[in-house]
Amino acid sequence: NNSRCHPNLQITSDGKVATHQGPKLWATVTTSKVFEPNTGVYEWVVRVDKCSKGHVFLGILTADANTDRDSYVGVDRGGWGLIGTRSLWHNKSKVVADYGTGFGSGSVINVRLNTNKGTLSFHTQDADWGVAFENIPKQAIFPAFSLHEKDDQISVLFCSKVEADTAYDENDKV
Repeated sequence: NNSRCHPNLQITSDGKVATHQGPKLWATVTTSKVFEPNTGVYEWVVRVDKCSKGHVFLGILTADANTDRDSYVGVDRGGWGLIGTRSLWHNKSKVVADYGTGFGSGSVINVRLNTNKGTLSFHTQDADWGVAFENIPKQAIFPAFSLHEKDDQISVLFCSKVEADTAYDENDKV
């Protein structure tokens, strides 16, 4: 979503790949897709193409969270994020230091938002890491990503509403 994208991130024309092009600082982008409260369960799958130090965040932001300043997903009350080094962040606080198994270059991470229950969870093809955050507010939520190092890159493989099984919409864009 180029309207909610830090200027140091380059987004491909198909809207699926974000690459950090600037100096070492946090840069955040959201998808163009927004999830309204009590509308079901949504999942997006992210491939971490390059992550040299584990400094990539995956998570969610509310509409009022800022993506223009040098900040990461989880830096304020409008963001909930998981960094590749295994920590969960919300409101400028590390709320859990050892969630999941971590991720880096080549990892594929599934992110699941339940707008009915107000939960956010993460899993891989091999392991369900469980619920990361509860009590997500009942307001519009955007999938979001933060990169820190020059040339770090993520690809959104899909993003869609899910029921019992995974749904897929290849036209979704970052």
